[in-house]
Amino acid sequence: ASVLKLYFRDLPEPVFLYEKYSEFLSVLGNQQFDEYTYNSITVAPYIIKVQSLIRSLPVYNYYLAKSLFNLLHRISLNSEENLMTPNNLAIVFGPNLLKPKQENLMMSLKDTPTITKTTELMIQYYNEIFDENFMPPIRNKKRERNAKVVKTTKKPLPPPPQRKVTP
Repeated sequence: ASVLKLYFRDLPEPVFLYEKYSEFLSVLGNQQFDEYTYNSITVAPYIIKVQSLIRSLPVYNYYLAKSLFNLLHRISLNSEENLMTPNNLAIVFGPNLLKPKQENLMMSLKDTPTITKTTELMIQYYNEIFDENFMPPIRNKKRERNAKVVKTTKKPLPPPPQRKVTP
């Protein structure tokens, strides 16, 4: 767990990208969930928002997040034995996956509970957020930049030439 956490902490850019930091934080906003209201009905709108953000990630980030949250979800299913609940896993991994470009102590203290709850939501509702049928588009920015739009007009093909048959 420590090596995996270190890997995510030392990435040049977090899995959920610096530019998406405020978007991920705004998913839950100031909403507080307790153990009695944290169910699939009350979190459904939040799941849709998180799913949309995750689907907007670059393809490698998407698959890395999907693999990590699959692992964390499976670990949390055995929380009675290993004591790693979705909340405990979110406390350990959340700050390394979702962080601002310019970190300061006050911002960290203020945002950590929201980061933890957002990460916990992704762990607990992994199957709903990471739909097995979704395939992110592979984007090639260089190819898109250099692509030229070619207009074509569809004209019917001319009829084949007629051959004269001689007896």
